[in-house]
Amino acid sequence: MRRLAYAAGGLLVVGGGALLGPEAWGPAGVLLMIGAAAPITLLACGLMLSLGLRTHIRWYGWTLAAAAALALPAGILGAVAAHEHGSRGYVSRYGTPGLADLPKRWGGATTVQPRGGWWKTMPLHFGSAGWERYGRYYTLEGLDRFASGPDPAGVRVDVLIVDGAAYDVGSWRTDAQRLAPLGREPLPELLWALLPGILLPLALLVSVPVRVRRGSPGGPPPYRVPPPRTGGGGGGPARGTTPADRIYEAATRRGKERHRPYRLTVSSPQVRVTADPAGLTVEQSVGGS
Repeated sequence: MRRLAYAAGGLLVVGGGALLGPEAWGPAGVLLMIGAAAPITLLACGLMLSLGLRTHIRWYGWTLAAAAALALPAGILGAVAAHEHGSRGYVSRYGTPGLADLPKRWGGATTVQPRGGWWKTMPLHFGSAGWERYGRYYTLEGLDRFASGPDPAGVRVDVLIVDGAAYDVGSWRTDAQRLAPLGREPLPELLWALLPGILLPLALLVSVPVRVRRGSPGGPPPYRVPPPRTGGGGGGPARGTTPADRIYEAATRRGKERHRPYRLTVSSPQVRVTADPAGLTVEQSVGGS
């Protein structure tokens, strides 16, 4: 547990320092902060497991804890990527390159061909740089005839295609967002990992008190104790003869020896002192008895 605490604290300190440092360190800081969720989750689950899960069922709790420790950082990563999904940095760095016809109207639909794909119709968006480059082809009524220059129908625009929209490459910058490296296409789908990442520790939190309550002295016994076997000729209970009986007897015997009340006696010819859970007993010899 101590190592997990050190690991979580170290990741948080280094990640926070990276976020507060130069802008180029931002993505690394975000990843370190997200990575800290795994040891924190294991630490929290370990504290819950220490509340009273029995040894032979701890594998159940640690399985849930390990799954949650993997799912929670992935879900947080997906949440950050989903938040940055529409950012300029995401579009610039992770969009699909392609080629588009100049649209008939400003910001209207046009035919776009992704690199290596089929031509399809989608909106083409221009920023200030795109307007400075292509605005001369437009009037208030839309694309119109002009005195000189190439035919607008033959103008091709280099674009980046993201989520059904094409963006003029001259209108976007690659360093517009610090968190842009988290905006890859598959990453937003990891947002669903938050569901098991939250529900699994919650299930463990509910399961531990239930199991502790079942094993408490006031509740029903966690296991059914088989009735003692009797010998064929009557008399007292006999030792079990089947392997299951012998295993059960050995386990209960070890348990009784492990939980036997502590008792210690020290004696001399004149006095005897006994210490046990009930207290301290002193017996002094009087007249040799």
